[in-house]
Amino acid sequence: MVTIRADEISNIIRERIEQ
Repeated sequence: MVTIRADEISNIIRERIEQ
């Protein structure tokens, strides 16, 4: 989907960093 919110991206990035 192209309509992804920056909050969603930030959330995914944070989960990736925590891994």
